[in-house]
Amino acid sequence: MKKLLMTASLLTLSGLACAQEYTIDVNLQVEEVALGYRETQLLKFPPLTVNRATDDGAYCNAHYLQPNVITSAEQSLCFRATEGQSALFTLEGVPHADITWHASAPEQTVDGLSFSIYDSSVKSGKLNSDGELVVNFLGQIRLTDKEAALQAEGAKQFTYDFVAAYQ
Repeated sequence: MKKLLMTASLLTLSGLACAQEYTIDVNLQVEEVALGYRETQLLKFPPLTVNRATDDGAYCNAHYLQPNVITSAEQSLCFRATEGQSALFTLEGVPHADITWHASAPEQTVDGLSFSIYDSSVKSGKLNSDGELVVNFLGQIRLTDKEAALQAEGAKQFTYDFVAAYQ
């Protein structure tokens, strides 16, 4: 170690040391791949039932955990139903990219029934090595006006939004 320090000192003192700055060029290519998505499973509710015994506030969930586990028929619009399903979206983009997604629904009530997205918080994740990520979300229908619902048998239509973006 002493010899190394002495050699470095001698080179510095004797003026034999030299230094020069060098430059290097690099070429940066920007690759833009749009983030896309496919709805691979529709958000679907089982058939809903309302009668004189159904309580205002009764609800039905559309999700992957079927049957709907609600404690009583009075509190359920789809007691023990098994036909509901959550929405599934396959996001597609740059492999391993970080993304966020969000599902939301405007406040809407139709014939005594209201619709909402069960958890509308912003979520984040990472696309896999194939550039894909499957995400899901749940929906809920709630009885807000039993008398209106009893007078309006038939199909109802609600809307929701889905947004995804690179982080």
